[in-house]
Amino acid sequence: MNLLALKKLTEQAEGRVNHFYLDALGKPTIGVGRLVPTEESAVKLAFAPPDQIREDYRRVCSASPGLLPSAYSHLCTARMPDEAVDALLEADMQEFVSVMKRQFPEYETWPETVQEAVFDIDFNVGPEHFSAFHHLIAGLHSRDWKECAAQCHRKPPVSEERNKRTAALFLAAA
Repeated sequence: MNLLALKKLTEQAEGRVNHFYLDALGKPTIGVGRLVPTEESAVKLAFAPPDQIREDYRRVCSASPGLLPSAYSHLCTARMPDEAVDALLEADMQEFVSVMKRQFPEYETWPETVQEAVFDIDFNVGPEHFSAFHHLIAGLHSRDWKECAAQCHRKPPVSEERNKRTAALFLAAA
């Protein structure tokens, strides 16, 4: 699997933000789509003094959801350095690929574009929600990439453009 292509795909789909913001579902996030569910998990990121991270996190969590990430910038005094964003994304990518390999032992035998599509869905919805894609999973097990393309659609707030890109990755292997 081409991790550089996967990183590029993920950054394109998720964006790259060096401060806390609320994602499309109103959940605190930083970096490249990294969900930060608690104040303590924010502090563990250790990219600034703990008190500064806590204050930024609290301000963002109390803000209105549904805005572009840049709209939360003024609420944050700390900025995650590019190196830390990269390290966080790389760790997340390794974790999500490991989860996919455990869930689908045949993962590495699939065409690269299929691996990328499955990674994108899993990274976007989270491993705990991927299992809800029953027809997609059946298509993966039968290696029916056209069926996977037909079943990979995610509901808003995922953009139609992102859904089409994911379907195209499956179709490239068909």
